[in-house]
Amino acid sequence: MDRIRKYIRVEVEVEIFACAHITAMVFLYGLLQWLMYRGSVSFPVLLEQMVLGYVMSWVQKSLFLKEKPYTKREYRVREFLWCMLPGCLAVAAGSLGKWFPKTEWQVSIGFYGILFAYFILLWLFLKHVYQEETEEINQLLKQRREERKEQ
Repeated sequence: MDRIRKYIRVEVEVEIFACAHITAMVFLYGLLQWLMYRGSVSFPVLLEQMVLGYVMSWVQKSLFLKEKPYTKREYRVREFLWCMLPGCLAVAAGSLGKWFPKTEWQVSIGFYGILFAYFILLWLFLKHVYQEETEEINQLLKQRREERKEQ
């Protein structure tokens, strides 16, 4: 039962990040299409971006799937890959799916550049939130130990 519960928790985390990635890509792509006076996004591109968002999320989760302490070097490499692999997947998918005509290479560079920035900023945000959460938990554990000593 614990294995099923762990899998469900991991899948929920992946789904949440997949939704964030999909929303970011679809919104940004739609905005750029609107700014380029296209007005619509094709269904195949939307479907590709939805699948890609899910794949990106699993790639990111797989980098930290083992719940163990990593060495500083391991952590830095995983941190770098967490930010860069999804962006590279987006570039590959966009090229294969022909999301941008060759005449709009500047728009594609902007799209991919913003996606890379999105992953870096998301990582920094998560790192900050998890650091605060860890400090709060450590503080609560310290208080609990002190209370036990007094009893």
